[in-house]
Amino acid sequence: MADTRRKTEPPFDERRLDPGRKPAPGERSGPGEIDEKPRLIAELEELRSRIAELEAAAATHKRAEAALRESQARYKELFDHMSSGVAVYEAVDGGDDFVFKDFNKAAERAERVARGKLFGRRVTEVFPGVEEFGLLEVFRRVWRTGKPENHPISLYKDERIAGWRENYVCKLPSGEVVAIYDDVTQQKQAEEVLRKSEEEYRTLVETSPDIIFREDPEGNLLFVNRVFTETLGYSAEESTKLNHFDLTHPDDVESLKKDMHPLFAGRQVRNIECRMRSKEGSYLHFSFNSSPVSDPEGKVTSILGIAADITERKRAEQERRELEAKIRHAQKLESLGILAGGIAHDFNNLLMGILGNADLALKDLPPESPGRESIADIVTAARRAAELVRQMLAYSGKGRFVVERLDLQALVEELAHLIEASISKKAILRYDFAHGIPAVEADATQLRQIMMNLITNASDAIGERSGLITIRTGAMHCDRTYLRDTYLDEELAEGLYSFFEVSDTGVGMDRETRAKVFDPFFSTKFTGRGLGLAAVLGIVRGHRGALRVESQPGKGSTFRILLPAAGGAPTPKEEAAVVAVSGWTGAGTVLLVDDEETVRAVSRNMLERLGFEVLTTGDGREALEIFAADPDRITCVLLDLTMPELDGEECFRELRRIRQEVPVILSSGYDEQELTSRFVGRGLAGFIQKPYELADLAEKLRQVLG
Repeated sequence: MADTRRKTEPPFDERRLDPGRKPAPGERSGPGEIDEKPRLIAELEELRSRIAELEAAAATHKRAEAALRESQARYKELFDHMSSGVAVYEAVDGGDDFVFKDFNKAAERAERVARGKLFGRRVTEVFPGVEEFGLLEVFRRVWRTGKPENHPISLYKDERIAGWRENYVCKLPSGEVVAIYDDVTQQKQAEEVLRKSEEEYRTLVETSPDIIFREDPEGNLLFVNRVFTETLGYSAEESTKLNHFDLTHPDDVESLKKDMHPLFAGRQVRNIECRMRSKEGSYLHFSFNSSPVSDPEGKVTSILGIAADITERKRAEQERRELEAKIRHAQKLESLGILAGGIAHDFNNLLMGILGNADLALKDLPPESPGRESIADIVTAARRAAELVRQMLAYSGKGRFVVERLDLQALVEELAHLIEASISKKAILRYDFAHGIPAVEADATQLRQIMMNLITNASDAIGERSGLITIRTGAMHCDRTYLRDTYLDEELAEGLYSFFEVSDTGVGMDRETRAKVFDPFFSTKFTGRGLGLAAVLGIVRGHRGALRVESQPGKGSTFRILLPAAGGAPTPKEEAAVVAVSGWTGAGTVLLVDDEETVRAVSRNMLERLGFEVLTTGDGREALEIFAADPDRITCVLLDLTMPELDGEECFRELRRIRQEVPVILSSGYDEQELTSRFVGRGLAGFIQKPYELADLAEKLRQVLG
C-alpha cells in the first residue's frame, strides 16, 4: 500500500523540510504545508531504516563470502592433504563412462601423473584395464543407484601402477562419482608374508614327528597337532576337551606339576618325562620341552609344548637293563660255576681217598669188629659229601649224567608219594596235567631234584597257614620275546618247549628277593640251607632249558621249568640187570695215571685187590714213556683227565697213536656227560666218576675187559 501511495503523490521535495526557508517565486505557502511535516519525518525515518538493513545485508553477504572462501580453502587443504587418494569423476555417455574432474595430491602421486593431464579424460582411456578389475562397473552401479560400495581389493598392473588398492566409491548430490582409495600394497605384502608364514608354520606343526600342543595354565588342551591324535588315539575335537594332568599317569602327576612350575615364572623347561594315557588305556612315555606364552603385562596365558614319544626308547632301555642284568647274572653263574666245578673236582679227589679207603677198610674188618660201625658212618658221610659235590656240579651246569627221553607227567606221578610226604600239612596239593605233551631229553635224577626243590620251596612259602600248591605240566611254543623274560636265555632256540610248573599261594616275593633267589645259600629264612634254587638253575642250564619266575608279595609264586621238546616216545623203562660183582677178579697190568697221590694210593689198592698188577704215575708224559716201553704188557689204562703239563685228553690221543686198541677208562671229578661228549668217536672204553668205591671200579673193569 505504501509503495502505491508514493507513486501517486508528488515527488518529495527536501526543501520543504527547511522551516526557515522562504518560498520561491510561484511557490505556494500556507497552512497546508505545515501539516505535511510529520509525514515527511516518518518517511525519512523509514528510509534510514531501509538503508541500515541494506548495509547489514551487505555485511552479512561479505561474511558469507569470506566463510565460503574459508570453507573452500579448508576443503581444498583437506582434499589435497588426505593420505588416501580421492578422485572425482563426472558421468558421460549416460553413465557408461566417466571423465576425470578432480583428484587430490595423494591421487596425483598414486597415478604418477599431473592433474592437468587428466582433467576431462576418460577413465577407460587412462586405465585400459579398468574394466578387467571391475572398477568401472562399480562406478556405473553407484552412479545409477546412489548407494556407496567397497570395491574389492585388486591387484592393478599396468605401465604406472603395480600393487594392491582398496576403493570406496560413492555419489555426490551433484551427480559426481567420488572414489576414495588406499594403497594397501605393503599391507597385502605383509599379509601374504604372514599367510605364507602361517602356512609354513601349520605345515611344520602338522608334519612334525613330535606332538605339538598348547594348553592353558590349568592344563586344559587348547590345540594339538595331527601326531597327538595319531599317537594317543583321540580325535581333534576330543583332544581339546582333555586336561593334560588327567591324561598323565597318577604316579607322575605331582612330579610333572613340580617340573612345570618354572613356566609360570616365565622360564622354559626341558626334558620333562611322564607317561600319558592313550584312548585305548595304555600308557606311553613322553619327553616334554615347554615354553610360556605371556600377555603384555607378563602374565602367563598359555603354554606351548613339544612332546617326543620315547616309549620305544624306554622299552629298549628296559630291555638293555634286563639284558645287562642277565649278562651279569650269567657271568656270575659262570664264575661261580667254574669255581664250583673246580671245587667239586678237587673235593672229589679228596673224597676218593676218604670213601675209597673207608670202603676198603670196611671190607677188611670182620663183621664182629667194634670199629666197623664207625667206618660205615665214614662211608655214609663221604657218600653224602659226594651228593653235595654233585649239587655243586649241577650248579655249575655240568651235572648231567644219564640222558634219556622222559615223560614229565610220569616223572611227577612217580614222585607223588614223596611229594605228599614232603609238604606242609596245611597245604593242599593239586595236579593239573596236560596229557600227550612231548617228551624231553633229560636226566631223571636231576629233574627229580628240581621238582623236589621247587615243591619244598612252595611248602616253605605257605608255612603254617592254609594254602594251595599246584603242580602243572604242559607244552607251549616259546618265541624270542617270551624267552627274553626267562632266566638263562643264552640264545635259546625258538620252538616247542615242554614245561613243569609249581605254583603256590604263599607269601610271594618282592623284586629284590626275586633278584637273589637263585644265589647260592640265599634264603628268606634266618640262615641259608644250601645250594637250593641255585642248583635248580644250574640243572636247567645244563639241560639247555629256561626258567620263568612270577611272584608278588602276598600273592604267591610260580616257577616254570621249560625244556626243549624232543618229540617221540619216552625211553622204555627196563629193569636193571643185577650183576654180581662180588668176588670178581681180573688179570693183567693196569697203568694208573693220576696226579693226586691219595687217589693213586687208594686206586692202586683197589686194583690189586681185584687181581691186577699196577703201574702208577702222576704225570702224563711219564705215562707215555711207560706205555711206549712195553705197549703189549698193558691190559688197561685208568687215566685221570686233569693233570699238569700233559692232560688226560692229550695223553689219550698219544696212547691211541702208540697202540690203537688199548682200553682206556677215563676218571674225573667232573661228570660223565660233560666229558665223554669230547671223546665221542675216539674209542674211549669207559668213564668212572670220582669218588668211586671198589664195587664201582670192579663193575666198570668187568664191562670193559669182560
